[in-house]
Amino acid sequence: MKKYIILALTSLLALTSCESFLDRSPLSDLSPSSYFKDKAEMKNWNAGIYDAFQSALSKRQVLFGDVRSDNVTGTTYEDSKIYMNALMPNISDASWEPFYTCISRCNIGIQKYPTIHNILESEYAPYIAQCYAMRAYLYFWGTRTWGKMPIITEPWDGSLNSISIPRSSLEEVKELILSDIEKAIGYFNMIVNETSDKYYLSKDAMYALLTEVHMWYNEYQEALIASDHFINHKTLVLSNGEVEWKKIFTNPSDSKEVIFAMAWNYETDGALGGWPQLLGASNTNNGYRMSQPIFDEFIDRLRSGEGYDARFWNTIDTVKNIL
Repeated sequence: MKKYIILALTSLLALTSCESFLDRSPLSDLSPSSYFKDKAEMKNWNAGIYDAFQSALSKRQVLFGDVRSDNVTGTTYEDSKIYMNALMPNISDASWEPFYTCISRCNIGIQKYPTIHNILESEYAPYIAQCYAMRAYLYFWGTRTWGKMPIITEPWDGSLNSISIPRSSLEEVKELILSDIEKAIGYFNMIVNETSDKYYLSKDAMYALLTEVHMWYNEYQEALIASDHFINHKTLVLSNGEVEWKKIFTNPSDSKEVIFAMAWNYETDGALGGWPQLLGASNTNNGYRMSQPIFDEFIDRLRSGEGYDARFWNTIDTVKNIL
């Protein structure tokens, strides 16, 4: 993709709900009642939210989008089920359990941050804003993936051996998403010096999400109003030239164009286990190297005299002398 704004539109998956997430470990195992004793623990809890976020999406961003758009072919049985639009609840990558793990951590933060002893609203505002922001972000991904979803906004107290929560209507999920975005923006507005770290949700990310939500529901006038945030405040600058464009992928935290990106590190997260391998590298030993047959096909098309495949220039690094 030429633009790497991570809040990208994806295809809606028609998939029946998976009930496995209801068999959750009791919340008491996390001991939130005894954990939030001081302000420093908010930062640690938010780190756990982003850790769950990585597990919830990671390569699912590709599975729920590009893989189902016939731009990717897989080599495993589960891959073929995904790109042939034959999803089943027993496919591990289609499970919504990781989504609700992250949502549950957001719910706990929303409930517990304001109860910390001697804390001011301005002190917990940056953290609770990210809780609302993340919950909205995941519910938006979820409703585009599975349609109707169970709405869970309260921490589960672990007092029941089993729990059954019906799926809410599409309109109810949409209302929750918009409400959470509004609350997140309200708390972000309280922050004097908001972080510019692209690996954390921010007010800019919320206006981008708000724009996308309205676009998804064909509310184009509302989308234009939301997008005015970037025009009026000039908070989004497009990349200029190949070098800056490359930073979108190699160093998103330093890219002018990136609004929000999932943190990822080669040393800790590896390559072969993530989404790069899904995009043509499945028969190589390098998670970032395009497979030879695909590369040869691109070269043949380039030399055919009939024009080139634009995907070649979006895949092969053509910027020289840049690490």
